[in-house]
Parts: sequence; C-alpha cells; structure tokens
Amino acid sequence: MSGDSRPGGNHFGPDVQVVRRVMSSARLECWELACPEPHEVKSKIAACQPAVLHLAAHHEYSAVAFGGGDQDTLWIEHEEVVELVRDVESPPKLVVLNVCTSSLIATAIVSDETAVIAWPDETDDEVSAIFSAAFYQALTARLDVADALKAGRIMISARTAIAGLPRLYGSPASPWQSLR
Repeated sequence: MSGDSRPGGNHFGPDVQVVRRVMSSARLECWELACPEPHEVKSKIAACQPAVLHLAAHHEYSAVAFGGGDQDTLWIEHEEVVELVRDVESPPKLVVLNVCTSSLIATAIVSDETAVIAWPDETDDEVSAIFSAAFYQALTARLDVADALKAGRIMISARTAIAGLPRLYGSPASPWQSLR
C-alpha cells in the first residue's frame, strides 16, 4: 500500500516494485492499493487478511499522507492508522512501515498478534527500496522476521550511511502459516 507521494516529493514506485517482484517470484499473492482512502484500506485488510501489510508513505508531524487522488492530500492521524490495521477480525501478522519516523505508530500497532517494522528516524525512497529488496528476499527464503530484518539492515549499511535503521517492535510469530 502506498500513500500520497506529493507532500514529500516521494517516489514510492521503486519500493512497491521491489515488493511486488520479490513476492511474485516466490509465487505469493500480493495486493496493492495506491493512495487509498481509509475505508478502502480497512475493507481490503478485512477481505484479504494479509499476513504482511507493507505501507510506503510520507509522514509529517502526527499524520501519514494517504489518498487524495486529484484532490488535496488526505492526512490520516496516527490513531486512525492504528485503527485501520488493528480494528479488523484478522489483523496482519507483520506490518512493515516504510514511513519516516514511524516508531510511535509502530508501538501503538504492536500486539500479541502483530509485530511491526518501522523507521525510528528519516529514510528516503532509495534506502527504503534497498531495505525492502533484502528484507523480502530473506523473508521469502523462509528466514524468520528478525533475521530478515537483519539482512535488510546489513544491505542498507553496505550501500549507504543512514543514521536510524529500521527496528522490530514486538515478537513476531512466523507469518508463513498464513502466507498465500
């Protein structure tokens, strides 16, 4: 899922493309939403019951830039983002927030059922795509979430110097039981 890229001048395409390519090569179903409205997100999560939810979006202050299409950007407050993910019958086992400074959102989403990967500091589109490629390749190779995160962090460190690497919040159960 990707948010409105206009506020930060972001380019989420490479990140989304990497996730799509890795998941497809592993023959795993992948659903996409670009610039969704909140009701679309909630209904898609409820209908598809994804094991992993990946969000690439811009974050400012206490809101995430979601849909808007040709209209103004739709800013969703942290609390509503948390509700979209947690307030469904079968929440994702893992949420990946490729969103700058998303630790507060992560700590609010994390539960006994859901672990979260989030960025404590700022990131950029290129670094997010580097992380996604290594992380999802490791995850689809059946590494556990912590080891897949480590693979993503190593790849980032090898290719760029960024202050805050993504972190894991919670203790994930294996998402493999419910990946389709």
